[in-house]
This record gives sequence, C-alpha cells and structure tokens, in this order.
Amino acid sequence: MKNGNLYKLLFDHMLNGFAHCSVVYDADGRAIDWRYVAVNPAFEKQTGLKDATGKLASEVIPGIHISDPEILEIYASVADTLIPARFERYVEALHAWFDVTVFAHEKGTFTAVFDVVTHQKQATEKIVASEVRYRRLFEAAQDGILILDAETEKIIDVNPFMITLLNNSIDYFIGKELWELGFFKDIVANKEAFAKLLKDKYVRYENLPLETHTGHHIWVEFVSNVYEVSGKQVIQCNIRDITDRRQLEMRLTEEHKVLEDAYDQTLMGWARALELRNKETRGHSDRVVEMTIRLAKRLGIEEEELVHYRRGALLHDIGKMGIPDSILLKPGKLTEDEKAIMRLHPEMAYILLEPIGFLKESMTIPYSHHEKWDGTGYPTGKAGKDIPLAARIFSVVDVYDAMVSDRVYREGMDQTYVLEYIKSVSGTWFDPKVVIAFLLMLKENE
Repeated sequence: MKNGNLYKLLFDHMLNGFAHCSVVYDADGRAIDWRYVAVNPAFEKQTGLKDATGKLASEVIPGIHISDPEILEIYASVADTLIPARFERYVEALHAWFDVTVFAHEKGTFTAVFDVVTHQKQATEKIVASEVRYRRLFEAAQDGILILDAETEKIIDVNPFMITLLNNSIDYFIGKELWELGFFKDIVANKEAFAKLLKDKYVRYENLPLETHTGHHIWVEFVSNVYEVSGKQVIQCNIRDITDRRQLEMRLTEEHKVLEDAYDQTLMGWARALELRNKETRGHSDRVVEMTIRLAKRLGIEEEELVHYRRGALLHDIGKMGIPDSILLKPGKLTEDEKAIMRLHPEMAYILLEPIGFLKESMTIPYSHHEKWDGTGYPTGKAGKDIPLAARIFSVVDVYDAMVSDRVYREGMDQTYVLEYIKSVSGTWFDPKVVIAFLLMLKENE
C-alpha cells in the first residue's frame, strides 16, 4: 500500500477529530480567521459540523471569534512560531469541552487534533464538588473524625471537633496510632482490632473509655470503616462523645436498681404477711423461690427472665389473702364447698396483681401453678405445653416442699416417699421433663 493511501486510511479512521487549517490575515498581517483545508470524519462526528472543508471558521461556527478570541490567538501563534500547543477549552457555540493539540510544519498553517471531553470534565467537576462537600462536612462535623493510612495504621488527617474533644493541636494527632490517643492501652488488642477492621471493613464499639492527654476520662462511641481513595486504602474513625449519655444511663440504672429493690422488698413483705397469717407455711416462700430459680436455670431459662420467676414464686399464694381464715386455717379436711372457695385463690391473685404493671410477667406462677399436665387442674384446665413453663416448673417445687414440710394437721412426709409420689404423677400432674430435671437436681445436691 502506498504511503499516501496509508495516511488517507489513518486520517479517515482516526477516533480523534482532525482539522488542517490555514490562517487568514488582513492587509496589516493580523490573523482574523482560519480556513478549514481538510477535516476527517471524526471532526464532523465530534463537533456536529458538516461541510466545513474550504470554509472559514466564522462561517462554520458563527460567533466563535467573539465568544473565545483567544483560540484564534493560539492557532495563529502556532502557525507563526511552529511551536506546538495544547489546551482545554469550552466552546460555547458548540456547548462542549475540547482537549486540543495544535502543531504546524509550515508557517501560515496549523493542524488541530482534538477530543470532546465534556463527560470527563463533568465527572471531574462532580468529583471536585464532592470532595469540597465532604471537606466541608468533615470540618463542620460535630463528631470527632480521624483518617488513618490502612497500611501504616497512622493518622493522616483529623477534623476540628476531634482536636477540640481532646483539647490538643493537629500536630498531636498526625503520625500517631490510635492506641497512642488512649483508645487502646494494650498494643496487642490494638493490632487485633485493626486486623478485624481490615477483614470486615467495619467495626463498632459502644461505651469505649478514652483518656485524654490531660488525664481526663470520657466515654465515646467508636465507629470505623475502611474504604479506598485513589487506589489507597484508608480508615475513617468517627468518635462521638457520649459521656453525658453514659453518665445519665448509669444514673438511671442505679435509680432503676433502687426502685426494683424497693419493689422486691414490698413483695417480700407481702409474702411475710401471708406467712404470719398462716403459720404452718413459715419459710415456705423462701424455699420454693430458691429451688425454683435453681431448677429454672437447669432448664435453660435466661438470666433476664429469672427475675419474673423469682417474683412469681415469692407471690405464688398471694391470692390466699382473699380466703377466709375459717377455710385457710382449718385444721381438718375441707368440705367440697370449702375446696371450691380455696381454688379461687389463683383468680384472686390475678385480680390483685393484674393492675400492677411491673408484675405483669410475674403473674404466670400465681395464676397457673395449680394447672396439671393432663388438663385436670385449675383455674383454666390447660394441659401439656399450653401451661406456661414457669408454672410447670414451680408446681413440682411447690408440691415437693408442701409434702416434706410440717403442717398444722400433719407432720412432714418422708422425702423418699414424696419423691416416689412425684415420679408416679409425672405425665399426669407434672411435666415429665421438669420432673426428671428436678430429681437430678436433688440427687446432685445430696
């Protein structure tokens, strides 16, 4: 292929716009325009200008010299000096950004090779705007922010709030690791925390103690994540001072504990009042509370639920406060009518406790501990697992303690006999799984 044909093929298939032009001068030798001598197809595609060859720029792009006279100056200078030039320009007449390279091989002419870079320019402007917005947020944030190099684990930037939080200068932070600020006194723990952060790209710590360089202790919420900037991994740490919130929470926790203690003392007073009224059950409440908690733990009841088991066990017979002394303290057997009245004490317990909000989850035992596994119990006749677990656990403990304890009308029964009896009614009166756990618990205690 001849060189001319090769160059023509390259010219026609170039992705860049290509325009070979001659400068037009006035009588005084001043450049006043340029003429398109040859343009390639990409020129037309990128500019949208048709039939430019042989025409003046002012004819092809009306107003070009007025809107940007410096373009002509650049072209004329290259045509005069033969020194190449490169520039980026927004051509208002074409509503586009161009990246232009200009060169010349003889005076009075020049060749412009260009790309339309409007999208790239807009993307860059968005990035710049985004960086400006982020920097403004970074500077104005009401949380402390640290930026660390993920590779060196050292601080490379810090916002004003963090400087204020620790009452120090920016020089105090730059180049330090986090443990040097008082977050992690243990360097090994610090390294482990960073390993987790780099693996998971995110860590969060609640109520993290922080000691400032002045020895002042504060509590912070610490959130950190890893991201990439220009191919480099950085770590951003957001630190929020929650000292006031932490102190308020601690104070509320203390006050709540005091209130709960007061509640529990009141409940114990109720239980003691019932024992004073019904002397043969003295100590019964304490014993069944202790055994119920042990058995509940054995059956996997979570710690936060045990408070309701304890209160329910303590108040299991509170409904008997509504039973007449003639029935409650009767030394002999009860008549059927008297039994019917005695069986009302779970419902009386419900009436007594239901209005008390903090005892809502503790009513299960007082209300349901006389239900039976086979459905023959009272007050509702529930059966099997429809009976709340707390009541199933307590009923075994209650019957055991009642049988081995002395009563006005009889002495306490032999433990071996009582345990055999409990085994015999497992599956009818009691939940079999609860019975097994109860027997194992007693055996271990022995």
